[in-house]
Amino acid sequence: MTQQWMISSDSHVCERPDLFTTRAPARLRDRMPYVVQEEGVDYWVLEDDVKGTVAGNSTGAGDRFDWDSRPPRQTFEDIRPGAYDPEAFLSDNEQDGVWGAVLYPTQALLYYSLMSDPEVRRASFDAVNGWIIEFAAKDPGRLKPVVLLDTDEPAYAARELERLHELGAAGANIPVWQDADHSYDGREYEPLWTAAEGLGVPLSMHIATNRPPFGKILFSYSQRATLADYWVRKSLADLIFGGVFERHPALRVGSVENEAGWAAHFVTQIDHNYKTNYRVPERVRFKDGKLPTDFFRENVFVSYSEDRAAIMLRDYIGINNLMWGNDYPHGESTFPRSRQIVAEQLSGVGVEDQYLLTCGNVAHLYDFRLPAEVASAAG
Repeated sequence: MTQQWMISSDSHVCERPDLFTTRAPARLRDRMPYVVQEEGVDYWVLEDDVKGTVAGNSTGAGDRFDWDSRPPRQTFEDIRPGAYDPEAFLSDNEQDGVWGAVLYPTQALLYYSLMSDPEVRRASFDAVNGWIIEFAAKDPGRLKPVVLLDTDEPAYAARELERLHELGAAGANIPVWQDADHSYDGREYEPLWTAAEGLGVPLSMHIATNRPPFGKILFSYSQRATLADYWVRKSLADLIFGGVFERHPALRVGSVENEAGWAAHFVTQIDHNYKTNYRVPERVRFKDGKLPTDFFRENVFVSYSEDRAAIMLRDYIGINNLMWGNDYPHGESTFPRSRQIVAEQLSGVGVEDQYLLTCGNVAHLYDFRLPAEVASAAG
């Protein structure tokens, strides 16, 4: 691989233990997520129930390369400072060949499925959204924050998107899957699609953000490894066949951290079914002879980390639809060997495609303004 600067389409920040309690309205503070320490281990407590450790494998950048030799991470102090300090974040990533990053929360992503109280969920999202915008504001040219939207009431989500975009949000996350009665082909979401399209804000569907009960399956190791992309495929199909992209041609919606090899099969199947399935009671027909893959190519983006199959099938998926992410600072991230891993993954790929996959596509989607020296090094 040609050595060049990369931009990560999927990186994270890790919430401080007091983030939710200190940023919540006074009347809600005793109901917000908080941290307790038991026998030297920090645990998140959510709705009076322990919901995982603060410093588990998901917050250990580089841990995958020495699982057997390093002690387990037990407390917030064990987390790499780049997970919560923007200067350390930029320094770590720059040493790893990553010039800029799209930022997602960590703990709060799980609240779509784990939190039942809608008022507390919204307050938790508000707390983390404000913090991640402030984090990225330390260097807005290199850090692009993605906020979390509660879409149980789409009109509320649309208003929040407008407010948060004004404050600096570059993107917004919606659940990978809402529920069977409120799938994304429903007209109730029109205010949200209209707002996102008008603002030019990409909407992400990050892994582990399903609404219940489906979100909980991601905590099973075998199911996480085999079923994660099912729900994002279902939602994308609803958006395509529901005519959302036909009504909103500038809307961009994407899959994040669900890898990408599945997309090659997906695009062939949506066209095949569109052309051959004559038994559907209300058979969808798009204007101007468009096919489902046309909307996928024009409106959908897919973020991956390590997926050689997707790279080999990039012409099926669409070279402009794919973008690499390092998942820093999580335990499965490519840090600190991103250059090496990406070079192996992109073996045999032409220079122009390398640039699009590791820098160009995400820079275009999130309006990264590359300085001359970075643009030159990137190709």
